[in-house]
Amino acid sequence: MSARRPELDESQFKRFPNVYEFTKDIYAVKMYPRQLSLMLQMHGDVCLYCSDKQFLLDMYDETNDVIESKLTFLVHGRCPKCGKTKSDHIKDRLWLAPNKLLLNAGQRSGKAMLIAALSLYAEHQMLTIDDEDGKRIAPADLFPLSVDTVFRNSLVGSSYDESIYLYSLVEGLRESSKWYQGYLNFLDCASARNGCSYYEDTDYSIKYLHKNIVTLCEHATSPNQLRAHTRYFVGLGDFAWFDGGDEKAIGIWNASGISLTTAILKSDADYAVLADTSVKPMMVCGTTSRETVDFNSKVAEYNLLNMRTLMRTYATWEFSPLYKFDDYKDEFNKNFQSANRDFACYKLQHIDTEIKG
Repeated sequence: MSARRPELDESQFKRFPNVYEFTKDIYAVKMYPRQLSLMLQMHGDVCLYCSDKQFLLDMYDETNDVIESKLTFLVHGRCPKCGKTKSDHIKDRLWLAPNKLLLNAGQRSGKAMLIAALSLYAEHQMLTIDDEDGKRIAPADLFPLSVDTVFRNSLVGSSYDESIYLYSLVEGLRESSKWYQGYLNFLDCASARNGCSYYEDTDYSIKYLHKNIVTLCEHATSPNQLRAHTRYFVGLGDFAWFDGGDEKAIGIWNASGISLTTAILKSDADYAVLADTSVKPMMVCGTTSRETVDFNSKVAEYNLLNMRTLMRTYATWEFSPLYKFDDYKDEFNKNFQSANRDFACYKLQHIDTEIKG
């Protein structure tokens, strides 16, 4: 229990003012502009009164200098230019505070890295919750639950290998973050000084014992495996491939949503009272499969707990600036249907039109 450990003064470890500044801190990885665009849309960290809204949606291969010239980023939920807040965006229906992202993108496009970055940012938010007086508090002090409740940040795959892979990406980002290097070193020193551990780090999870939050990989092949815990983030891999077809995948999607109930309801309440620096719980799925076309329509029928859903579909070369359509011409010539599924997400209609044109 966190109450048995001496309290720490963590005031030197400030929350990043927005998700854009967070991505700049991860020095080993430069997020694709398309990845960054979705992160900004999910967290609402762009002022839509002062920014080029179409640019936010169309970002693809721009440099940071161009991005910064086109977009005005909120600073802890408030625009430094016009003073508008996230809550103003919600009231004016410029931002609907989405809690779900369903990304249907081609193979090798960068879906898993997007899930990992959003997962780590969610962890960062949970570690940096401050009360109205600016004092750092544990999540149990914010959410109406027992102090012993463990909040999960779950990287879920339909196989152990897939879930471990997702977690390994989060771990890699954490290790390449200057903020996290300083924070974990601070906890190591506190553990040595106070004779107790403040976190446990394994190959498959990290648990912050003084906060009662854990980021871990989880293998799930049925909805029942995701119903027993309280979560604030769920990252789902290519779960439309789950054995059992779309119905089982829908069940896992819904079970994940139920496990986010407490965090989402609290977050929505905070936004309603203009608490613009609250935690942003969410569920993210990145998938590529032949079932995804039908799966998208089915997800739309299950708007569980009034959770807003952002749904996007991209071919590999539309999402990642590292690839062009020409890179896949051989794949389409060999087997158009397979390549259309794996790389184009069924966005192409006729091979002659696309390749010869």
